[in-house]
Amino acid sequence: MVPRRPTAVPVPLSGWIVLAVLLLFVTPAAATEEPVPLFVQQRLEQLHFGEERKIGGETIYAAGLLLDLYRKNQFQPLWTDHRNITQLLTAIAGSAEEGLIPDDYHLQAISRYANELETAPTRAKQLEYDLLLS
Repeated sequence: MVPRRPTAVPVPLSGWIVLAVLLLFVTPAAATEEPVPLFVQQRLEQLHFGEERKIGGETIYAAGLLLDLYRKNQFQPLWTDHRNITQLLTAIAGSAEEGLIPDDYHLQAISRYANELETAPTRAKQLEYDLLLS
């Protein structure tokens, strides 16, 4: 008995077109964006080791501590729960009652980033927002 050769299943032309379009749009994005942890690590190293220690015009005084904090979290974003963000912003806004200055905690910059993320979200803005919250 001669073994049968498997026959190819014909794929309609429309299936090939859909596949080609998907590859056109998906592949460049995947090729140009590095993984989130690498993106976070690179930005933190720029803040810590570089000359520019600012995010959105705000001076970051504890870049080394931020680098350590995010390293312990495998360079993943820390502020992913909106309830925690709301609690933090409430505490910062109320810090004036304790004799502290809310803008020492980047309150205006954080609010500005939150508004920008609603209208034009980017990965870089999201990361900088996360860093300012930290």
